[in-house]
Amino acid sequence: MGWRRDMRTVLSNQRLWTHITDDPPPEPLFSYREPNLSDIQALHTDVPRARQNILLGEAIDLYKRRKAWDVAEVKAGECHDCNT
Repeated sequence: MGWRRDMRTVLSNQRLWTHITDDPPPEPLFSYREPNLSDIQALHTDVPRARQNILLGEAIDLYKRRKAWDVAEVKAGECHDCNT
């Protein structure tokens, strides 16, 4: 119980507790690069350009959120070395 409490404190202080309690953001369109407008246009050919731009913004946001989550996930896994 002491270890659990300590790890919760450490992870909370590092803002990593959500990696224990929450699911990661959904997989982005690409895991290896930020999407661009031509990617969205290829997927949504019948959607007006204004909507494609909105979809692009959402895809970029998801890509960035997932990348940040993945980086923090590694940090959470290494947290046995974290300082409280």
